Amino acid sequence: MKQRLFLTLLLTSLVLVVLPDVTLAEVRLPNWANAGNLDAELSSKGQNVADSIALIVGILAVIGMLVGAGYFAMQRSDLGKQWLGGGAVGLVVAGSVYSIAALFV
Repeated sequence: MKQRLFLTLLLTSLVLVVLPDVTLAEVRLPNWANAGNLDAELSSKGQNVADSIALIVGILAVIGMLVGAGYFAMQRSDLGKQWLGGGAVGLVVAGSVYSIAALFV
């Protein structure tokens, strides 16, 4: 077991010594990053992700508020208040995500 470990360490060290440093430092970018300005492309992709998250949270918040309105119609105001409050909080979170992302992206 010790011989195998020693042999593995020896071969790994030999490979690291023989390979030039330039080969180890080479960075390969994805194909979409080589075409133009990487900062602008990543910024637009980040904005798209933030928009998608805010859209999903906003839609779920509106659905929650509709469920709350349905509970009010069924004379169950305690559940209606909970669902309406959750929907309002969801809308606030969606707006916050969108505005915070707009600051950084």
